Amino acid sequence: MEPERQQAEQALRIDLAVQGVLNQALRMQGQEDWEKLLRVFDAELRRTVAFYKCGINLVDLRREVACYYDTLRGKGRYIEESGAVHPVFRKALETGARVYRPSRADPLFAPDIPPEINSVVDVPFLGGTIAINSTEEDAFGEREIRILEQFAQVMSAAYRRLEDLKKLAQAQEQLLQAQKMEAVGQLTAGIAHNFNNMLQSIILNLQMCLSAAPAAQAEGLRDAEEEALRAAEMIRQLMVFGRRSAPSRHAPLDLGQVAQNTVEICRKTFDRRIEITVDLPQGLPAVLGDATLVQQALLNLCVNARDALEEVERPRLQLQVRALACHCGAAAGRGGAAPGWYVCLQVKDNGAGMDPQIQERIFEPFFTTKEPGRGTGLGLATVYGIARDHRGWIECRSARGMGSTFSLYLPALEQGAPREEPPAAAPVPRGAETILVIDDDFSNRRVMGRFLERAGYAVLEGVDGTEGLEVFRRQRERIDLVILDVSMPGLSGQEVLEALREISPRLRVVVCSGYAVDEERFAGAGAILQKPVPAEELGRVVRRVLDAPTAPVGG
Repeated sequence: MEPERQQAEQALRIDLAVQGVLNQALRMQGQEDWEKLLRVFDAELRRTVAFYKCGINLVDLRREVACYYDTLRGKGRYIEESGAVHPVFRKALETGARVYRPSRADPLFAPDIPPEINSVVDVPFLGGTIAINSTEEDAFGEREIRILEQFAQVMSAAYRRLEDLKKLAQAQEQLLQAQKMEAVGQLTAGIAHNFNNMLQSIILNLQMCLSAAPAAQAEGLRDAEEEALRAAEMIRQLMVFGRRSAPSRHAPLDLGQVAQNTVEICRKTFDRRIEITVDLPQGLPAVLGDATLVQQALLNLCVNARDALEEVERPRLQLQVRALACHCGAAAGRGGAAPGWYVCLQVKDNGAGMDPQIQERIFEPFFTTKEPGRGTGLGLATVYGIARDHRGWIECRSARGMGSTFSLYLPALEQGAPREEPPAAAPVPRGAETILVIDDDFSNRRVMGRFLERAGYAVLEGVDGTEGLEVFRRQRERIDLVILDVSMPGLSGQEVLEALREISPRLRVVVCSGYAVDEERFAGAGAILQKPVPAEELGRVVRRVLDAPTAPVGG
């Protein structure tokens, strides 16, 4: 009975040791707990098996990467990349069976194993292999192998939990980042809206002054107009980031051609020292997008990469386009992107790279690592906004000394759609009709009224939606058109439009706003304009709406 009792006690010790590792695995909450688990695993294993050293090889066969952990230290000792995964690891993971190198005479012994080790067994688990080393030859028998396989089952469960915890942490981080960027976008859009109102007044005043200015003053006015238009372009970029820009003109788009056009621009304008390579596979699906915005996004990424290469001895910029499928789980981690096929525009450089703290902020408006005067901090913010405008997303992978890779994902188009041609430009005629301008911004009302009066129109004003409706009720017989702001205190532009429909269903209305406007909510408007509106465009649109055949406002 004594041998049976010894066997029972031995089995109990093994069970308790395995249970000790399992208990530690169940308490694991992250990477630090994984390293504690390795130390517990090493201690419990030594209670049942005699060996010199134990290690964990985490292996990713798809990426050809293996990372070794010394269980006593619990830290990664080295990382092998680019096809360096040892044949032993590959064999163990592909067959699911342990690989035993009983002595130095075995050809599977790796040259980097210390000379004092004379036998090694690799037992596979979910994420890699458990490597047990001994100074003795033929050190491990069937008993030791069975014990190791019991521990391997627990380590597989622990590694699966670690991966789940990492995915959960990544999803939480992406959610927090998305919430932060949404809040920044709302704030940015609000600021941009106020600037648009100011620029509307500035630009219209300048353009009216230019039309009547003597030559001596015209040059200065043109310079001021140019700067105001540049400011308007900057505000437009902010509105793109905040998803409050005017609706884009989306049409079927070949991203391979967009990439080729961008590369040609880069090769003509970038430093000739930069080696620019491009990978454009055939048969890429089209996307539904705005060609101008997508090229702007890609060019911004290339310019950003160029700036990161200034101090590099052998600078390289790589542009790649590829198609890939995004499953439901991956889509959920990308701010709610829809599952399906995407086309990825990837820009990679071998520059200095970025710290994680910088990566957290690179898509924020006005955040820049460049010295004063060299950047506005709007380039990557604009790319971020364009990606969201196209129902896609932008990712960045970077590390100090490892360069940066930016990947812009846009949903692939399943079916083509006809491309819309932009309307032909029309001359700006004068008029004699009466126009009611309803806008709570005094400067906008005044300058818009002045411009319309110079074009021959009679102008009435409403300081907000309530007063505008009162003016219209009193003088509806003489009012031919209403120019209506969207964002006003009290009655909103949409509420005013609905009231105007009830009073005069055939009234002509032009909606004008500093925000992007949902066209369905303003379906009764003859035109929708985004501030700041240049004088010529405002004049043409007013004349076009006045000359259009009358129809019910709700029609």
